[in-house]
Amino acid sequence: MRVIADLADINSAGINRLQYYESYTNDIDQSDLTIVSRSDERISVVVESASKKEIPVVPKIDGQIAMDGYQAEAPIFSPETIAVTGPKSEIESIKEARVNIQRENLTKTVTAEMDFVLINTDGEEVTSDLVVLEREKVTVTIPISRIKEIPLAVSLLPGAGATDENTVWAVDPPTITVSGDPEELDSMNTIPLTTIDLASFESYFTDTYSIILPNEITNVTGVTSAEVTVSIKGLETKPLTVPLLQNVQFTNETEGYTTSLITTELEVMVRGTPEELETINEDNIRVIVDMQELGASTGVMQLPVRIRIDGDTATSCGAILDYKVTVRVTKDNGA
Repeated sequence: MRVIADLADINSAGINRLQYYESYTNDIDQSDLTIVSRSDERISVVVESASKKEIPVVPKIDGQIAMDGYQAEAPIFSPETIAVTGPKSEIESIKEARVNIQRENLTKTVTAEMDFVLINTDGEEVTSDLVVLEREKVTVTIPISRIKEIPLAVSLLPGAGATDENTVWAVDPPTITVSGDPEELDSMNTIPLTTIDLASFESYFTDTYSIILPNEITNVTGVTSAEVTVSIKGLETKPLTVPLLQNVQFTNETEGYTTSLITTELEVMVRGTPEELETINEDNIRVIVDMQELGASTGVMQLPVRIRIDGDTATSCGAILDYKVTVRVTKDNGA
């Protein structure tokens, strides 16, 4: 038997005294029963205000989620909050929806539907039947990235007798630790910093370069720049004063225009082995001025030049640094 009270007329929280009536199951014939007495003609019903609250979803992690060499990032929940409804006294004490994550030695990102439990401000699980949840599960994504120590590297552009064989370079720091997608890091064996032209300096070079990574790779070390030093061994330099009137060559001149030199001598620094430098003098130096980009321009202008060394040592020696000459271009009469 049950007693049933009509709640329709209740419009406020508190203790309400309500009349009730009896209800029997179908297997009981009410005509066979007689109510002799009632302890009370009314029943007391306690009514609380209904309350709704958004509570955050939080993880509780047991064990080592990621395998050695991998990194587990903060779990991502969908949704990030859970709406709970129920008596105000029950709802106010609920602190969080806790997801117990029990995964170990993961090597890739995992997404799964997981249960959660309600936890109150005392850290205890809430089991009240009066609390209604908007959902029973949440979607949990556990991002897994690989951790890898990767060397920083530079590329060398051979020039003026300097090659990989007689050049020593170093980077400080030599490596950094990064994290990212496991498949992408599998193929990443070096992090390029820059390309250094070995003909752009005499024997020693140093500079600082930014460490630039693909967007999806994270710099775990945190160092954002590296110092590069380059030393060239076994080579010497020799200064030569080159008379341009005898040693200049103009290429790609525009027809109908004449080029004349204002710079008449050029100080050129040549690098090579001591034995090779002994065989080189000013007569071996050819200064090449490319006029192609000038087109129909006239006037006095400064132009970059290329230095060529003629003779048997042409392939092993070379000029270092950059050079320019000043020329005057005029339009021929009648052109």
